[in-house]
Amino acid sequence: MTPVGDQVHGCPYRHWNVNHLQSALSSMRLGSAVVNDVIEKVKGQHYQVACLKVFEATHKGETVDALNHPNQFFKQSIQYWDAKAGEQAAASGTATKPISAAATAKPEADGDPMQVA
Repeated sequence: MTPVGDQVHGCPYRHWNVNHLQSALSSMRLGSAVVNDVIEKVKGQHYQVACLKVFEATHKGETVDALNHPNQFFKQSIQYWDAKAGEQAAASGTATKPISAAATAKPEADGDPMQVA
């Protein structure tokens, strides 16, 4: 289903116009070569490949075979950042709470749903 009006769901590579997508990618501080490559994939209707390019550019050293849904991008990203946080904690000897704990926390009735005590 294509988002309409102020709805926000679905694949930005498929549903956003090229100018909006290019602006969003540039705001992510991706290099112009990556942005141009992603835009070319989108123009060729290779949305999953475009998504993979952005994932790989924003998750250095991480590769995935396929991303078929925005939620899968999110899940893979959380796993990546949890692993990075664990590596940093081990190196510094400090304990950290995994990002996934905040991402999967149930909303508090009177607090920030992303806040984890």
